[in-house]
Amino acid sequence: MVAPEAASLAHILALAVERQTTVAQMLQMPFYHPTLEEGMETALHDAAANLGVAYRPEALMLCDSRTEEPLA
Repeated sequence: MVAPEAASLAHILALAVERQTTVAQMLQMPFYHPTLEEGMETALHDAAANLGVAYRPEALMLCDSRTEEPLA
């Protein structure tokens, strides 16, 4: 793998393989901005669509259901 900060991406992928993580489970992980890992999120969405994998993107929107005030 050749990319800036590729070690982080390789670590996430190696951990996912070791834990036998599914595409749907990986899509439940947070993807921070701006990072190289955001590209992996795009690839996972594409893989999910091609594999017919059902996942719940609305589960990632839990912050919208919080009533606490954001930190300033």
